[in-house]
Amino acid sequence: MTSNPRDVTRIKGFITYLQLVIKSVERGNYNPELVDKVNNHINDFYDLVKNNNLSLIKKKEKIKNNKVILDEKQLEENDKAYKRWKEARETNLEQSKETNSEKKTLPDDYYKSEKYQKFCEERARKYNEAVIEGKIAGEVKKIGGGLVGNQKEEVFYGERGGRYRIRYNKDGAPYRDYF
Repeated sequence: MTSNPRDVTRIKGFITYLQLVIKSVERGNYNPELVDKVNNHINDFYDLVKNNNLSLIKKKEKIKNNKVILDEKQLEENDKAYKRWKEARETNLEQSKETNSEKKTLPDDYYKSEKYQKFCEERARKYNEAVIEGKIAGEVKKIGGGLVGNQKEEVFYGERGGRYRIRYNKDGAPYRDYF
């Protein structure tokens, strides 16, 4: 596989992909299997560079007519590394498609069924028994807080993207109500 050394679009694309992986890891929202494969790929790359004594600076014995000459073994190893990266990317895409399509929902007729009605009655009975026995307090009356006067429901965004409203507690002190 020959390529123009000045055409670095694949390298730039891979760097951009790695930056996205880093951001997702920092945010804690990542696929551990993909991160492991990326780390393995990076380790393989470093081993390849070390074992073949490759360097960023052109060595005189490997240059002919201002072109870097790679032997067949190096070309094959580069192709294998690229194929592993491509497979990891494809498996990650497939997994993300599977997880998005597997949302579990109950059909609407379940909530109209006799089984659900019995469940609700049993739950209400157990709740009332716990209130009578004093295990739980029962209904809690709202003392205060929330919006003051003609204040509108205004939404603010924090430094890291969290949404919140300014509310006031029963003593009148403001606080952020995140949602």
